[in-house]
Amino acid sequence: MRILLTIIFIHLIGFIYSQNWAVFNKNYRYNYSLQNESYTTVVIFADSVLTQGTDTIFSLNRIAAKCDSCWFYYPQAGVADSNYIMSNQPQFMQLRIVYSNYQYRLSDTSDYIIPRFLSVGNSWAFNVARGITAQVISATVKNYFGVSDSVNTILLSTNDTIIVSKQFGIVKYPTKFGQQKYYILRGIENASSYDVFSLYGEKVSNYYDFFKLKPGAVHYYSTTSSASGFTNQCYSYYYAKKTITSSVISGTVAYNSYIEDRKGCIGNCSSGMGGFCTINNPSTFPSLPINTYTYNNVAANQQYWVDFNSSYNNQIIFPQTGMNQYAYVITFGKTANDHFYKTYGYSCFSGYLSEMKPNYSNYYYKQSTQNSKVYYAKGFGSSDFGQVGETFIEGYGEVNLFFPAFETQNYYCTSTIIDGTDTLGTIIPYGITTGISNQEGNNYSSYGPNPTKDIITINFPFEATGNNGTTEVKDVFGKLLFQKTITAGANSEKVNLQNLAQGIYLIDVKIPHFQKQYKVIKE
Repeated sequence: MRILLTIIFIHLIGFIYSQNWAVFNKNYRYNYSLQNESYTTVVIFADSVLTQGTDTIFSLNRIAAKCDSCWFYYPQAGVADSNYIMSNQPQFMQLRIVYSNYQYRLSDTSDYIIPRFLSVGNSWAFNVARGITAQVISATVKNYFGVSDSVNTILLSTNDTIIVSKQFGIVKYPTKFGQQKYYILRGIENASSYDVFSLYGEKVSNYYDFFKLKPGAVHYYSTTSSASGFTNQCYSYYYAKKTITSSVISGTVAYNSYIEDRKGCIGNCSSGMGGFCTINNPSTFPSLPINTYTYNNVAANQQYWVDFNSSYNNQIIFPQTGMNQYAYVITFGKTANDHFYKTYGYSCFSGYLSEMKPNYSNYYYKQSTQNSKVYYAKGFGSSDFGQVGETFIEGYGEVNLFFPAFETQNYYCTSTIIDGTDTLGTIIPYGITTGISNQEGNNYSSYGPNPTKDIITINFPFEATGNNGTTEVKDVFGKLLFQKTITAGANSEKVNLQNLAQGIYLIDVKIPHFQKQYKVIKE
């Protein structure tokens, strides 16, 4: 009987507590996105907690937001209006959450009230300044992240709804009132640390998630390193093809095995006198050999200049001390083949040595002289010292490192990632070009002689080797005259036009990741 009474008492306590709705937990990091987005774009957590009397104040992580109207108040000479951002801006749950007298106040310039104790029929003033009222219109049980939980739906006088889960807090909240567009909860993590797995639902990728490289993927990249000074002098550069053979995670460390084909001048700029590689005569580059290296179970070595583990979308950041202290904005996104990425600053995602590209990055910003919270885009001025940038793509690792400094410069610039049938980036044939300058717009292959009396030889890009394909010979009207099979592993193909009449012909080369048409004159 005593056991039965104890069980009943526990259930009664549980029923009473089930009405206690905590919309926010300071120990959690909440990952949200808009309903039409496929990845986390809003990360909310308490970066500080303060007790004032009966109030508990949770200051939320602040972000940088585009400042469309800043020019009215904080003009900066020569800067376009759209290039302003403001730091410490609220996300949809405002700048801070104040818990007091059994209610939560989502606070910015005015308060948005959600009581801690909710039941069907409760009504209250949600926002006095805007005249918005709220009422709990339903209570039910729903499944979130595989867990059944009590859920209340709040209807606002703007016809927007807020959904609050007893265990998970706010799972749906309006982006702007009166538009019926919403943020939705995607997952929950520990606020104090990134773990291998999220507590619930989707997590923001960690360092080791980015560096668990996808086996079979092929990376093409260039790298440049230099160091100067009395004790350490080095300059090296090379192009490379990296093929991932295996990858595992042990705890929070990723171990990768891969094969690299390198072409260029390879030196060690990390310590001591590494020596110099001349780059003054680029015409000698094609004659350099392609060297193959095999690496097994190499621990991923993070090279970031900001803390990417704790970074979140639209966070304004500054590089390490000693670097240019202009501000950068972290950006989350997804590639064309649906891989999550983080990026900031300069990019060289084009594969050319030391070349800057803005494809996967933001501008960097300088503080306005008019207002310390306002930053304007500094742009890509070549005179500025110490600009940095990095891009990490989940499953592909660090694809971009842009680090020019006074005595040490490092660049790691991915041009292409071939992942099965997916091709990311721009194919650049490092092993076939006749020079390393003026490569933009090159057709990345060679053929000849043209005109020809009989045989024409087509040399394939470095990236196309190892694939089966076909060559099709057509007349100027596109009529197919004959075709040949390209054998896997071929670096070139000879096409015999001896039996054709004099005139102009089209030769189509069709290989996975490389397709091109050549115009040939038969004499």
